[in-house]
Amino acid sequence: MTTPICIRFARFAVAALTFAAILSSALLAQPAVTVSPTSGHPIANTTVGGTGFGASEPVDIYFDTTDLALAMTDPGGSFTGLQLIVPASAVPGTHTITGVGRNSGLTAQTSFLVRTNWTQFRRGQRCSNSAFNAAQVTPWRRS
Repeated sequence: MTTPICIRFARFAVAALTFAAILSSALLAQPAVTVSPTSGHPIANTTVGGTGFGASEPVDIYFDTTDLALAMTDPGGSFTGLQLIVPASAVPGTHTITGVGRNSGLTAQTSFLVRTNWTQFRRGQRCSNSAFNAAQVTPWRRS
């Protein structure tokens, strides 16, 4: 017994639409990189994650233009929990954290705000002038 042509066409149409949906979702998926927290001082610990990269792909993680770490994605193209230390040389302001897939070439960026604000006064209102801040980028000088 042969299958009527309308049923064969319907099966073909469903298969073609399913294939097109899978292909378009793969092509339209944009990679993304996340960082937590989104701000901190130089030498702060952060956690980086990413989605939308190639399956089981190594991803280089950059802080501005410095390659700091290598993440490996899972079969779904994601990675989580990558520990990253903000470089001690990072100056105050907005910086970029970038993920670059080694095989796919896919890239994604997010921002990280470096802050070096700290309390200048200790023990009430008098200035101790002896406080040391390891995250301080420029030395404090007494005039």
